[in-house]
Amino acid sequence: YISKNNKVFVGSLIETANCGEAKVLYLNGYRGDVEFLNTGNIDNFRKDHLVDGKIKDQKAPLTFGVGYTDGVITKVNKKHTKCYIAWVGVLERCFSKKLHTRFPSYKQATVCNEWHSLKNFKIWFDEANYEEGFEVDKDLLYQGNKHYSPETCILLPQRLNTLLVHKYTNRKSKVLPI
Repeated sequence: YISKNNKVFVGSLIETANCGEAKVLYLNGYRGDVEFLNTGNIDNFRKDHLVDGKIKDQKAPLTFGVGYTDGVITKVNKKHTKCYIAWVGVLERCFSKKLHTRFPSYKQATVCNEWHSLKNFKIWFDEANYEEGFEVDKDLLYQGNKHYSPETCILLPQRLNTLLVHKYTNRKSKVLPI
């Protein structure tokens, strides 16, 4: 681990806040390369961030235990991006026990492994031509679909998506047609 006088050396182990241990591989002036031991991901950080342990593994599955940002910017001017919000929403529907309690039909929802990475989801999101007020929909292309993937999803205006959901929602049991 980092020495008591907070000096970082090649070979030092750093305990991060949320991403486990990282090993310093290379130092050059004010920056250093580290390898995150849980994922094997190698990244470059400022040396003072290494000392503080304020480094984040872009491959660590921190979003619902499966999603990782993969180096994609998640905030602009302190606000989450539309792509990030949509991605978290998809993962929430598939992996959130709290949401599954409120809407049990989402327990059956799945997402492709490719979309565990925000980077991969963003490629689809950008190619799908997001417009303000659009949402990810998995039901329109394939009736009864329960799987989120580039092949099964489209972006729909929120109003249209809401109308489709209300058409099929049994409000008493809160069952959605997934």
